[in-house]
Amino acid sequence: ICGDRITASKECSKKAWNYFDRHIYDTAMFRFNQAWLLDTNNASEYYGFAVLTGRTGSLIESDMYFRKSWSLDTTNKMLLLDWPITKLELFDQTKDTVVIYDAQKILYKFIRRDSTSSYCYFRLAACKYDLGKYSDAWKYVYKTKDINEKALPNGFIAELMEKMDDPNGYFKNKK
Repeated sequence: ICGDRITASKECSKKAWNYFDRHIYDTAMFRFNQAWLLDTNNASEYYGFAVLTGRTGSLIESDMYFRKSWSLDTTNKMLLLDWPITKLELFDQTKDTVVIYDAQKILYKFIRRDSTSSYCYFRLAACKYDLGKYSDAWKYVYKTKDINEKALPNGFIAELMEKMDDPNGYFKNKK
């Protein structure tokens, strides 16, 4: 039906992402595994493995799959937005600042491709917060707000305000 293994692998990955989007994660993993069996060089399956293993808390494994996916396809900018989530969670577990610097490098790659993502700027704010660079965190909070204020979780703003007052006063009455 699909003609060759590479095409069949891509079709399995496409189905896997459809299951993922519907929150049917076990079937999504099954389909990503099928894609891998058909073509071990399909970047989409590794991206899928990364997201799914990250959801289960296997963060080192997730990071490895993100890295593999990126090595196979450096055009997937959404991977650059998702990968730092794993890095930030890994930092929460390990407190290894190298992980945060890696997350920042990945986010800066994303910005070079698309400077309009509020979610990217929010993740940069989270990186700066984790590094204790609160004035830089506020800078990225404001970049996020300027694009899409709804991308800012209220809990994050409250935590940041505990460390440093809002330098512009915008969030002062929004606690």
